[in-house]
Amino acid sequence: MYFTPESLFGHAVTLGDIASISYWTNKNATHTADPRDWFLVIYTKPYPGNPRWYGARIGSEPYFSMNLSETPNAWNQWSTGGPSNTLRFFESTNGYFGAYNDPGFATFVSGNSLDNVPYAGQQILYFSIQTGSAWAAGFTGKVDGLQIKLKNNTQSAVNFEPFLVPADAFQLKYFNTNYGSGNIILSNAGTMSTGQVSDDSAGTICANIYSFDPNEEMQACCSCPVTPNGLSSMNITEDILAQNLIANPSSAITVKVLFTLKSAQNSGGPCDPTKATVSNLAGGGIAWGTNLRSVTFQGSPVTSVSAVTETTFSRAELSTAELSKLATYCQYVKILGSNVTGICKSCQSGARGSIGQ
Repeated sequence: MYFTPESLFGHAVTLGDIASISYWTNKNATHTADPRDWFLVIYTKPYPGNPRWYGARIGSEPYFSMNLSETPNAWNQWSTGGPSNTLRFFESTNGYFGAYNDPGFATFVSGNSLDNVPYAGQQILYFSIQTGSAWAAGFTGKVDGLQIKLKNNTQSAVNFEPFLVPADAFQLKYFNTNYGSGNIILSNAGTMSTGQVSDDSAGTICANIYSFDPNEEMQACCSCPVTPNGLSSMNITEDILAQNLIANPSSAITVKVLFTLKSAQNSGGPCDPTKATVSNLAGGGIAWGTNLRSVTFQGSPVTSVSAVTETTFSRAELSTAELSKLATYCQYVKILGSNVTGICKSCQSGARGSIGQ
């Protein structure tokens, strides 16, 4: 199984960009009894003077790990850091397949490849989880939860199951303020509630808001909690455009809403639009939007008035690339705006109607 950094993060990644890697495996024997397991391989992109389709092939076998500690028939985590099961790394480009004295990831990346090219600056072509054709026959085991974190604190997770997104987790709508401000109204159907009669706060979801101008550039982002059966709203002009990253914002924007489970996002802390991931997407979010339009009545004289239209947000298909892009772009917007501009205001309680000019 091969995953490109571009599909996971939306951009190129070097070996030196990586802060940590971890994943889980489950097999019916310890590695002392049977060393075979799912192992990690990183391929870097080709560089000048290299005839291969990749630059360097870097491997890490679980059974070589430092401080090996495992339980058969249970999920065991393997990572680049931590007190146990710390992965060792080696370059297998020329047929070397690892040893018990190979270095950890940070030490390995600080060196040079067999072609004498520094590892840290090499761009990654693929992250891959493999069983190895040389000894895979007869091996049975499970793998899940590949997680890669970069030094800029962005991270991506791969669950080795179908990419199941709740049908209502990702929604969008356009707004035009030429005739007056519109509003976004949000509610929570309680889909993620745990059934506690006295306290269903565990079912609170985060409405992560991302606004884009017609040039496809994100201009503001924010997030607010919506409790089960709660009702909240945001004003397009006051809460989004007024906080825009650039001055003189466009009167037309696209607003995307990504719903996540609050208890699973940001370690259960405040809703944070940069922390939306595959593992915390939530169902049950409902969004409506109001717009004002100019309506002309034929007659003598011809009369134009502003009319309010209200529609639900449209559900859209969410890709892993789009999910990563929304969270990453929002982080950039916050940096560029010095955490002042680019951060739209949080929701207010209740539902507000449109405001004409």
